[in-house]
Amino acid sequence: MDLSSIENLYHELGKQIEGYNKTAVSPFVIHFGEKFPEQSNEGILFVGRATNGNSNGSSIGNNYENQLREALKPRNYNNIKWVEEQFSQNNSYCRKSAFWRVVRSISTEFYGNNWYEKIGWSDLYKIAPSKRGKTSANPDKELMELQKEKCLEILQAEIQMLSPKFVVLFVGDWVSNFLFYVNHGRSQSIDKRMWGTGKCYETKLYEIDNRYFILTEHPQGKNEIEHINCLLNMMKSI
Repeated sequence: MDLSSIENLYHELGKQIEGYNKTAVSPFVIHFGEKFPEQSNEGILFVGRATNGNSNGSSIGNNYENQLREALKPRNYNNIKWVEEQFSQNNSYCRKSAFWRVVRSISTEFYGNNWYEKIGWSDLYKIAPSKRGKTSANPDKELMELQKEKCLEILQAEIQMLSPKFVVLFVGDWVSNFLFYVNHGRSQSIDKRMWGTGKCYETKLYEIDNRYFILTEHPQGKNEIEHINCLLNMMKSI
């Protein structure tokens, strides 16, 4: 499995953000394990919001096409083992990341200790600032607007390429228009579940083209155990 089917979309995306010059930016491409299921409607794709500071920018330079060429090399996208390796390091980024703690817990439940071989990871917004700043390096409103429509196309192409059973969207209200986009103008969920202590959050389940989309909150700053249990119960009920 390679990314040739989505490469042209990334070239088009680069043209859409040419006018953005507030800061250096870097492209993110989907990652998936070496043993991601090849059968249709199998496996799990986890989707975050955006890469919060992309360290690749410093080593590759600020030229978008050069960075994209590097990101599209199989050694850079066909491997998620580095996430598990970071969990053995006390102060590593992944160990401190609520997103990766929740993804790891859910994936281990389905795939065991070698979970990283069989899942996929993507982000809704593919272009983000190259460096993490004092607070965040998520794309600002202008950068989000410039890339939003093309990113919807890319995410849909990624899902068609991997053909997962579950697409878990840790994006909150960042993605409401995407589900409308892929669900042929319909937005009715087939299941809703509440979770959280103090403040309650809602997780929704959609069935679209024989695939299950789970729309939920980003894990940062929330009760991870309750969140994980909600997601696992929903996924195992199918």
